[in-house]
Amino acid sequence: MALSAKDVRRRRGDAAAVAATHGSAPGGASPRRRRRRVVAAVAVALLVAAALAASRLAAPRGQGRWAVVHDGDGNTLALDLAEDQERRVETSLGYNVVVVEGGTVRVSDADCRGHDCVGQGRISEVGERVVCLPHRLWIEVCESPEGSGGPAGASAAAGGLDAVGG
Repeated sequence: MALSAKDVRRRRGDAAAVAATHGSAPGGASPRRRRRRVVAAVAVALLVAAALAASRLAAPRGQGRWAVVHDGDGNTLALDLAEDQERRVETSLGYNVVVVEGGTVRVSDADCRGHDCVGQGRISEVGERVVCLPHRLWIEVCESPEGSGGPAGASAAAGGLDAVGG
């Protein structure tokens, strides 16, 4: 009795060839089943992304968060992200204009070369930073006005700003 080509492949244990003759892919999953799994995985990923985006949009921006500005002269300034404001921070190394609006903080102007600090854009999440290397200034978003610089101190002489000792 002569064996068919399918029987020969089956006896040899050629799983890929057997799968090809039966219309299923190696590993036992048909193309239709794999497609369904991919669609399901993409749907789950989209649902997770939508839930994360909705939670970020629902949370009030800036509420309970502070922008803590550390300058090159060792001073620290705490700005409430819930209050729109603009402060010019002048040091022996130059100036930076810090703007708080819509629960975000950014450097809008500076007299340093390159203006990399201006180009870093807005920050609003705890732990994010904007850095101006020429002026040795950095801004960090913190959950409290003390930030990482220590307890609240006296008002700064320039403009009566609330400063944090550092």
